[in-house]
This record gives sequence, C-alpha cells and structure tokens, in this order.
Amino acid sequence: FHVFSINGELIAKKTQELKRRTTCACIISQFSGDEVIITGHDDGTVSIIRVHDLALLETIYAASGSGHGPIRCVTMAKDNLTILAGLEDGKLIAIQPSCT
Repeated sequence: FHVFSINGELIAKKTQELKRRTTCACIISQFSGDEVIITGHDDGTVSIIRVHDLALLETIYAASGSGHGPIRCVTMAKDNLTILAGLEDGKLIAIQPSCT
C-alpha cells in the first residue's frame, strides 16, 4: 500500500508479509474516528489499517484454522462497529474488532 499527498508526495508505504496474500479490501471512512482499510487474507485473517499512516491497528484471526478457507470479501455493517467477512466456503461471519 502507498499513501500520497494531493501533490503526489509519498506519505507512507507498507509492504505485506510474504506469508499471506491479500484477497480483498475495502476503505471505511469513519471507523473509530479514522479512515481505515480493511483487508481479508488467504490465511483467514482480517486486518485493519489506518489510512493516513498505514499503521496496523489490529489483525483478527477470523477463520484461521477453522477449515473455512480464505476471506473472499469484507465490508463494514451499518453500525460501523461490525466487520462482515465472506469466506470461500460461502459462510458469512460477523467480527467485532477490539480497536473500535
């Protein structure tokens, strides 16, 4: 991920660990007062990353080791407190992160 200013200057960049692959992402404009990127990964984890400095706020082991497979889609519920994640096996899980 890279964050640039309106003038095209690089503000922050973050490289991903090689152990996992991002399978989906969405940007949420108001999550605990911050704009965040929520990412789902092939190892069943969901990460919450603050946009302005790309700080990792939380990694949630949503479907890791459960046999449900990778996270295929993520979004935020209307309450702005619950993350909804769709899994490869068709299940939908609701996650309430601790950083809210």
